[in-house]
Amino acid sequence: MNIIKPEQLGQNLGTICWIAGDEPLLVNESADQFASHWRTQGAERFSFQIEKNQPVWDDVLQEAGGMSLFASLKLLDIRFAQLPSEEDKKQLARILPLADNTLAISIRTPAMNKKQTSAKWLQALPGVLMQIWPMDKAKFPNWLASRASAAGFQLDQSALSLLAERTEGNLLAAMQELEKLKLLCEPGQLTGEQLMELVANSSRYKPQDLLDAALQGNLDAAVKIQRDLITEGVAEPLLSWAIANDLRTLLMISSKGNNALPPYMRPHFARAKHFERAAARHSTSKVEQLLKLAGKLDRLAKGMDDGDFERATLTLLAKLAA
Repeated sequence: MNIIKPEQLGQNLGTICWIAGDEPLLVNESADQFASHWRTQGAERFSFQIEKNQPVWDDVLQEAGGMSLFASLKLLDIRFAQLPSEEDKKQLARILPLADNTLAISIRTPAMNKKQTSAKWLQALPGVLMQIWPMDKAKFPNWLASRASAAGFQLDQSALSLLAERTEGNLLAAMQELEKLKLLCEPGQLTGEQLMELVANSSRYKPQDLLDAALQGNLDAAVKIQRDLITEGVAEPLLSWAIANDLRTLLMISSKGNNALPPYMRPHFARAKHFERAAARHSTSKVEQLLKLAGKLDRLAKGMDDGDFERATLTLLAKLAA
């Protein structure tokens, strides 16, 4: 079995393709690309899920050797929940040589290490093996922007940051969020604030309401809204992003005044009065300290630090509202 890179799949659409990886979206898309090639030639697709202690190999072998009632071509889509066992390896060695111009076979498994892909039993099998590795975190924002563009959305930097933080590098979750956006609004340009409004959905309160209360110095209202948001299930990463985003805006105003705001936020910045009140209460150094606390809050929201998210949020809100 020859090993190929993901970008080489289009030139290797033979009768057998083994796709190994732990990133479900990319694995499924590659398998769909292989299947699409065979469907355009009239192949009928048969899927089999291989689970531990649930053998279905007799069914697979029967389908591999039998004629289809509806098509002259067949595609066997074999999916493994875990890496093949010794018995699975024996069955693959029986079935894969049956592939020809009337039978194509695709296989999906979890990722394999170098020792596993170099094993003699695997090397002796016909076809190609494509290993899909998890995406580098540094490449995720560009990938996300590209997928958003393909879906018809142009995200500004704040919207892109919000969506990236919400999905935390999970490609499948990112695509699901883009699908939700297509249901919630028309394609076009989206800012961070517009996106935050959309993802807040039907909550009684929105993260912006929480920040407005704290910026105005109304801690009682902020505490009530914060608890209602958490009760309603608003995602913690969304709350932490909203807090950090507004603190960055407050830092700009605190250090340089309203003229420090980006052009798209002037001159009709509806929340300006809330930030002006907060800037009058807090020095630039105090806001910088609050931003450090927001960093801690972000790590808690993503499970990257120890502590209680709700308590840490209340502590930050109390300092901001003081």
